[in-house]
Amino acid sequence: TEKGYNVFYLDDTENEIKDKHYSWPDIQQYFHEPILRSGLIDMAFFLPDWQASTGATWEHNIIEKETNIKIEYIPEDWL
Repeated sequence: TEKGYNVFYLDDTENEIKDKHYSWPDIQQYFHEPILRSGLIDMAFFLPDWQASTGATWEHNIIEKETNIKIEYIPEDWL
């Protein structure tokens, strides 16, 4: 990005996985969680209102409690 971050964006890949009809818990456990635990991610950004998303809440809990990934919260006025 223009700020110097390498962004890992799951949306396109996730849609391909969803098309295979895996359950959401399986996608989280077998796709998202290994990525979060890989050691390749050093910072995660959460949008305002992230708590309203089941997936973002799950990711936040894993990151906060079980990894060394730094968490940043994107301010509303950045959007």
